Amino acid sequence: MDDDFHSLNKGVFVIPFKGDAGPSSRPSRPLDSVYGSASAAYAQAHKDYEDDRAEEQLDAIRDWLDRCAAPPCLHQAFKIRRVPVALLQGISPEAPRQLPNLTRATTLSGRDLCDIGAAMRALAVGFLGEAALDAKKAGRTPLDEVARWWGKLRDRPALLVHIEQAQLVPTTVLAELVYIVGLHDDVSIRLLLSVPSVTTFLAVWVPLEPSEIDLSVLRSTRRPSGAVNAVLQTALDRSAAPITLSEELAREVRAEDDRLGGGAAATLKSLRWLLLRHSHNSALAALPDVSEEDQPAALQALRDAMSEDASAADELLTLGVSPDLSYTQNPAPRLALLQALANQDTFLSPADHDNRDALKETEMLHSLWESAGKTVNLWDWLEGFRMMLLSEKRAENMPDPTTPSKGKRRRGEEDQEPELGEDEDARAHARFIRFVEEARMMGLVRARGKKSDEVVKAALL
Repeated sequence: MDDDFHSLNKGVFVIPFKGDAGPSSRPSRPLDSVYGSASAAYAQAHKDYEDDRAEEQLDAIRDWLDRCAAPPCLHQAFKIRRVPVALLQGISPEAPRQLPNLTRATTLSGRDLCDIGAAMRALAVGFLGEAALDAKKAGRTPLDEVARWWGKLRDRPALLVHIEQAQLVPTTVLAELVYIVGLHDDVSIRLLLSVPSVTTFLAVWVPLEPSEIDLSVLRSTRRPSGAVNAVLQTALDRSAAPITLSEELAREVRAEDDRLGGGAAATLKSLRWLLLRHSHNSALAALPDVSEEDQPAALQALRDAMSEDASAADELLTLGVSPDLSYTQNPAPRLALLQALANQDTFLSPADHDNRDALKETEMLHSLWESAGKTVNLWDWLEGFRMMLLSEKRAENMPDPTTPSKGKRRRGEEDQEPELGEDEDARAHARFIRFVEEARMMGLVRARGKKSDEVVKAALL
């Protein structure tokens, strides 16, 4: 684990930016590799489970494609065109990357298919790239351009269109998309819709022509919630990870996942936070911070404590229950940032002069925002910020009374007030604009109707 990760408030972290100046000068602690290997073991368990789930889902998709390509059992007197549509619940993030290994495939995001025009353009761009945009100039539709391209191929494989998060597509748009694909019998297209719940999706989706759809529901025995159990099983096994979980902590993590539904990503986040907490609060993690002269005495004290309590040895490499665990999956970042802005001394050490000087202007702007009423005039806010900068500059230029003066000052020199230079004034203006924009994104201020020179302080929660 890295000491540069500072916990602001209950699961919210500030990760400092590091440029190209090279690695941090802080020497690595001996226990960094222990916590790093434990975190890597948890992440590897999640990856292995997702790989197995993706392989199982790809097998189901491959079988469905084979069934679609197989000749019909009954020979009809006339050809019936039915669009193959498959529903897959809880698709693995690894599966869409491997779909091109099965056939010609493209993946569309349901968030981008807001209307039928955007859906058809996205479908054509997925197969043809930017060349599909030339279809409008030639007077052809995007699907006509795909049909012309598909007809020039030698093998003419089936085209697979995977719509990820299909529940986000408007029902009318999805119905029109399936209907238009069914009209083009000159190209073989299969539609794969991945949704979080097949039952909920079928309850709201109404196709334009249900008789022209060959609907299949693909089965997947591995559920996304099983990844949480896979991670916890690895964390409970001492042979798999150097730092393990207690049974009580594993039950609490499962309960949090059932309550919030965060999945394996939220579970890994909680475990990393617990490792970070253990790296600073455990008795074993404090040993590397002790000087070489005091290490034998500290080690002996640790041995004496272990001899008195037999369970203390297991607790050294075991993560216990934390009362703040639930906040790692359901944090309050805006509240944490406000707490950090209002109490910077709590998060910055007295010796950290560089960071304290860098946040001084932010502290000034936040104090002005905090002392304002319900509405804040932007011009008054900026003028108050300039006055605070002038006061600080005046305090820096004030001579030390204990230092003897050299020579006589000219008349009027003592009454001369310092002023902000042109560059300083421009920098203060830019810093003010940036803070106001960041405060707007955090929800601290919002515009007040048509008045562009005033903002309203928003609620804190």
